[in-house]
Amino acid sequence: MTKARLRAALLGGATLISSAPLALAQTAPGGQIQGNPATSARQKAQAPAAAANNGLEQIVVTATAHPTKVIKSSVSVSTLNSSQLQQLAPASTAAILQNIPGIRSEASGGEGNANIAVRGLPVASGGGKFVQFQEDGMPVLLFGDIAFGTADTWIKEDYNIQSVQVVRGGAASTFASEAPGAVINFIDKTGTVNGGSVGETSGLNYDENRFDFDYGGRIADGWRGHFGGYYHNGTGPRDLSYTAVNGGQIKGNITHDFDGGNGFIRLSGEYLNDRTPVYLPVPIQENGSGNFQSLPGFNALTGTLAAKGLNNTYALDHNGGKLNTSLSDGYHVKTFAFGGQFHDKFGDWTADDKFRIAFNSGDFVGPYPANVDTAQNLADQIGGAGSTLSYATGPHAGELITNPGALNGNGLAVNTVLFDVTIPDFNNQTNQFTLNRKFETDNYGVGNVTVGDFTMVQDLVMDWHWSDYLISASGSNPQLLDVTNAKGQKVTSNGAVANYASGFGCVSCTRFYNTQYIQNAPFAQLTWQYKKFNFDGSIRYDTLHAGGSYQAATGTFADNLQGPGGIPLQTAVANSGPAQNVDYTKNAFEYSFGGNYLITHDLAFFARISRGTRFNADRALPALPDGNVPNPDAINHVDQQEGGIKFQQHYYNIFLTAFHATTQEYGTDITNTGLFVFSRNYESTGVEADVAAHWQGFAVNAGATYTHSRITADAISPADVGQAPQRQADWVYQITPSYTYQNAVLGMNIIGTTSSLASQPSIVVMPGYTLVNLFAQYYVTPDLRVQFNAENITNAFALTEVDQGSATPPANHLATGRTYPGATYELGLKYDF
Repeated sequence: MTKARLRAALLGGATLISSAPLALAQTAPGGQIQGNPATSARQKAQAPAAAANNGLEQIVVTATAHPTKVIKSSVSVSTLNSSQLQQLAPASTAAILQNIPGIRSEASGGEGNANIAVRGLPVASGGGKFVQFQEDGMPVLLFGDIAFGTADTWIKEDYNIQSVQVVRGGAASTFASEAPGAVINFIDKTGTVNGGSVGETSGLNYDENRFDFDYGGRIADGWRGHFGGYYHNGTGPRDLSYTAVNGGQIKGNITHDFDGGNGFIRLSGEYLNDRTPVYLPVPIQENGSGNFQSLPGFNALTGTLAAKGLNNTYALDHNGGKLNTSLSDGYHVKTFAFGGQFHDKFGDWTADDKFRIAFNSGDFVGPYPANVDTAQNLADQIGGAGSTLSYATGPHAGELITNPGALNGNGLAVNTVLFDVTIPDFNNQTNQFTLNRKFETDNYGVGNVTVGDFTMVQDLVMDWHWSDYLISASGSNPQLLDVTNAKGQKVTSNGAVANYASGFGCVSCTRFYNTQYIQNAPFAQLTWQYKKFNFDGSIRYDTLHAGGSYQAATGTFADNLQGPGGIPLQTAVANSGPAQNVDYTKNAFEYSFGGNYLITHDLAFFARISRGTRFNADRALPALPDGNVPNPDAINHVDQQEGGIKFQQHYYNIFLTAFHATTQEYGTDITNTGLFVFSRNYESTGVEADVAAHWQGFAVNAGATYTHSRITADAISPADVGQAPQRQADWVYQITPSYTYQNAVLGMNIIGTTSSLASQPSIVVMPGYTLVNLFAQYYVTPDLRVQFNAENITNAFALTEVDQGSATPPANHLATGRTYPGATYELGLKYDF
């Protein structure tokens, strides 16, 4: 993560609500413009806690023409409003999701590239494969797990956000394309309230400053608007010797209301240009008893392999042209987007049409440890027996390392692959049209029918041009190292070992994607409420066409890219391999049917059965035969059944859900050299609990998910059948107690998970962890707030990933892994006007 912001009390804002498909999100008219009420500081401080404790009685007016209370619905949505988000100041999109029941979000990689799973659905190769991220009901990217371009990287939380809605479980199967697990929708403010805010946040034990602002309200009679943004700058919470955080965004919208408040036209725009650091695994050690810890001289909670010398390196693009690359690019995301929405009633029908056009591009640059070992062993592997080491960068550049065993205080070095990916075109165009009609009868209840059509064109153009470096295993300011063989010949070039991913032995990791995906999906939904029963059913038919080409290097040649004093190194270029045509069309039918029975005003049962589909995209192309991807590889089906109970009393509510899912998954994982391609079936069964209670100033919100998940079939590695999926813990839990007194709020957030397998295949177990976060908030005046956040105050060694040595316990006790940052603190000030 790039900010030590509180991911605390998020569950305190998680409220289960029901809705029709998010395909209709934000279709309701905006209503009357409101002033900025003169609310007391105590009321403001208590608002998030109070909102969390009447969840089952909340009514959804967004996304449905027939509002339904949570307790009457079989669809679950978790909602966080703007007040809760601003109180919590989450460090990333993934951090927002950490306290949503049923979601496992590994927010340890910074402001992107997060692994996100829902209710036992697997994460075998990174990203959020079975979830879709949206802004105002429109997908940010069509696919959630594009390698080095996961959808969460392109969403930035700021004061513009009115709420975040997360539909989870089988109901999401027909709410959106490519989303059988969850739909995560970020909904912007639209000027329904006059007023704005400014705020500043600064790290107390790290270098980062952030400024946020927003303003909205009435523009003229029948017109309203909202705009805002942020800018931040610094190094972030880990040890870096250069500015890694730099950039921001500005976005806004303008709405014209008409037809007596029943209709509106809205235009919106966004400009995002932001750089934040990529946090990948680092060297760690296994202590001999199955637990992992930091190395001497390398604190895994604060260190990185981001050597300053990597800020001026070179690579070849897919055509062989020379590129200058910089580690400071990190997650570099750029978006220029604009869109619009039309909503109005025509007799008994309500029509809604939305479009969004986004020009997306960026970079992903980060060092990945392929192998950690003694510095001398790595030197001998690169240059042969008797090789010597010298510093390639830093104040001692050119000096011989006479005692490699004492290097960094640990004698270790890291063969590091620099993930260097240019993203020139992730552009997309999306349109969604819906019609809705409400039917009322005297004796047979109330119904709603919705029909619509979704179309999206997603470009996917990526240029992978990786290289391999030898880096000292020093957690603070690591140095590039050079190797000279026993004959006195230098075999590395300014720390570079090769101009391809030689640490993985992967020539084909130099590659170029030039593809386009066109998806169309007509859909329909019917809901019916009769006395104590509430039924809904929805269907969707997705058609995906993929076109373009894919190209990967097949060999290397000697070339010198590393500047003065460099020597020729083995280099790979994508156009050295044949271009493979991409041309195929796939179809899938999805459905979801649910029902709810209200036993009493405070007690209800519900059940749902669903089938969803996920089409594979870039991760299926390396095995592409003759321009086509076979159905088992191109289409992954997810079948889900769920049911549960909802119960509420004045001071508490409980929502329990039992779930069962069977999942197909095909993909590739470039970091798993033991099993690059995988094709598996999974079965998961579990229980999800969401509990909220409050009494006077005290509030507690808790959630836990138990999942029993196993691989039931494996076409490539049958020995893995019966194993739990990688990184799937039996228990994921969170609890957030808080106390409000007059103008102050104090609270604690505990996030934890039990142990899990490191990878497939694997017998290495990652220990469970518990993160303890604190938050405090004080209203100096009703409009001026001071906030303190502390994260991981116990410096827990919280591993989300173990790579090197993950198949079997490492004989030398050395491994690589990714952890959450250590204890970090920040102070913020916010003024509302």
